[in-house]
Amino acid sequence: MKLPSLGNLKFLKVKKEPLSFLFLKRLFDDKLQKIKSRKEAANLRRSFKAGLEPFAPIPNGIVEFLIQNSPSAKVDIVDC
Repeated sequence: MKLPSLGNLKFLKVKKEPLSFLFLKRLFDDKLQKIKSRKEAANLRRSFKAGLEPFAPIPNGIVEFLIQNSPSAKVDIVDC
């Protein structure tokens, strides 16, 4: 799908908002169920407790999709 309205895009600023604790907990539980190794599970628990993943990841390919008609656009990703 191509969006002609984004053809003249010069600058894209992506603001990453912090996730709520409940959403993070749900993500953590889902990831933990998929892990087979005890060592990986322990590492995941440590990073969750330390708060190493406070922001939602940007889905793969979304920035490229938005700038597909404006390859020279500058992209700035900001954690809020």
